[in-house]
Amino acid sequence: MSDLPDDLREWPDNPYALLGVDYLVDERTARKAYLKLIRRFKPDHYPDHFQRIREAYDSVLGQLSYRAMVESRDEYRDYHSDDAAIRQLEQLAPSNAIHDDAWQDAVEGRERDAYSKLVRIFQRGESVPEACLRLYWLLKVAPELDTSTSPSHWLAEGLIATKLTGPMYELYERELAASPEEGISSRCTKLLEVEAEHGRLYDFIQTRWRACDRLRDYIRITDDLKLFKERLALQHESFWNRLLLLAANHLAWGDEHALRHFGHIKQTLTQSRYLHYELDYELDRLDLLIEITQRADALRYVVEVPYVYVELIEQSWTQSHDRYEPTFERVVATIASDPERGMRHLDHLKQVNQAAAAYLVELIRSHQRIDFYSDSTAAERAKRAAKRFIYGLKKPTYDAARSSLLQASLAEAISPELLARFADELLGNRNHTAWWTAAANSDLGMQGAYHACRLVWG
Repeated sequence: MSDLPDDLREWPDNPYALLGVDYLVDERTARKAYLKLIRRFKPDHYPDHFQRIREAYDSVLGQLSYRAMVESRDEYRDYHSDDAAIRQLEQLAPSNAIHDDAWQDAVEGRERDAYSKLVRIFQRGESVPEACLRLYWLLKVAPELDTSTSPSHWLAEGLIATKLTGPMYELYERELAASPEEGISSRCTKLLEVEAEHGRLYDFIQTRWRACDRLRDYIRITDDLKLFKERLALQHESFWNRLLLLAANHLAWGDEHALRHFGHIKQTLTQSRYLHYELDYELDRLDLLIEITQRADALRYVVEVPYVYVELIEQSWTQSHDRYEPTFERVVATIASDPERGMRHLDHLKQVNQAAAAYLVELIRSHQRIDFYSDSTAAERAKRAAKRFIYGLKKPTYDAARSSLLQASLAEAISPELLARFADELLGNRNHTAWWTAAANSDLGMQGAYHACRLVWG
């Protein structure tokens, strides 16, 4: 991990060295290094330092994207990786363990006979996963076959047999996403008792708690924690801490009961002896979550900030990308429809809760992947654009020219930070405290409006 000095002039030019990572770094490790640095060099206190860190991070991401593109070409593709998919398809095909006549009944339209035979096969304990999978699909297609049983019942039975693995897990995830009420059902609760591999169990708990969150059922989450504390807190402390951090993501946004337990979790995590070795990334997110939610109630009542902004901040913490994507698209579309108004909205958000504004802008920025290999002329274009921009100014102060800077950035598809840097050079502000550059680097409203428009306009 990088240990940078305070003096910006001593920082390395190499983006990998700046982040403190090697050339074989993956995206997750790069992001952990980035978050660690901006936690120290916060944009409001160290705007120039933050800009250098951001540029290094974007550069590394761009090169990772290029590397992934090369490795995904057909001539480099490893066709053996399809073996898992083939095995999954084989699972879906009728097996010899299931009587041929039961499967044939379903194929020929005798669904009721097929259902009855498959139920008997399940009751005898024969080929339970295969039987459950077919019973699920039969009941999904023809629910009248057994009106007292939900299709999800058979998925749950199959997941008990497979210990939360196989194709039924993905199907059950879809059921929970479509109907969060399934997440608080007794059969879903029963799945918590399965002795599954920790990674599988974590994924399942995350999916269940997302469903509970959508129903604002925080008591269910805290009850689950009580259950797992007895099983995991002593023997598997690292995994237990991960569950506490996962629960914190939901409880921090909840009611009085949830917030009380969130406070207990914060206290517990500070006492853990494993945290700083294994959970750096999660701890950084917890610190940010605490900053954002300290004034979460105030956010909901700020009339100058569209409520959809607040919805997006919360949903991106508590739900999957697929779930919050419609809200994200509404936010960027709202900003792009009137960039200057969007910039003012973000300004108001920053005044109320700077951490929330910084998080929202970073969320918008993170969806815009920059290909550094396709735009080698950016610097030259920025110089020319800055020259036109400066010559057209009536009053060369940042506040007076802020709207014009945003419009010029959008027109030229050049970030306002880069445009401001060249504007400083033209104005003779060449030191590290150049006020145009510093102002643009810390201008969250400008950055959020610019990146939202780029996402919508291309």
